[in-house]
Amino acid sequence: MKALLKIRLKRSPSGHLLKHRQTVRGLGLRHLYHERYVEDTQAIRGMIRKVPHLVEIQEEGVKQRAAAGSKSAGKTAGGPASRRTKAAKEKLDEAQ
Repeated sequence: MKALLKIRLKRSPSGHLLKHRQTVRGLGLRHLYHERYVEDTQAIRGMIRKVPHLVEIQEEGVKQRAAAGSKSAGKTAGGPASRRTKAAKEKLDEAQ
């Protein structure tokens, strides 16, 4: 199981150095309070060290999220997309 870090953009990068803005963007943080789960690698740690005043790290509880799977793991079927799929399948069955 890969270790993950939860990072959050806590301060706006506007008004800071261009390199800092690019680092925040490289971490995948797009707007204020945006959170991401990223792999715990030396490269990511180095990027976080460049902008500690803009981001915050939460390491605890991340392994549980990694074990649970992706965001869509808890979603159940039955939304509009699955209804369209069922209808399409029925039409195909009728045509055959």
